[in-house]
Amino acid sequence: SQSRTDILALALAVTNILTGLVWLSIRPKYVPQ
Repeated sequence: SQSRTDILALALAVTNILTGLVWLSIRPKYVPQ
């Protein structure tokens, strides 16, 4: 019964990691430095 919760938690973790990587890759392009 916990499998669905684990999958949702894993999905959120992956989404957060991907968002962080995208931010790190995009951010320098918009920073004047």
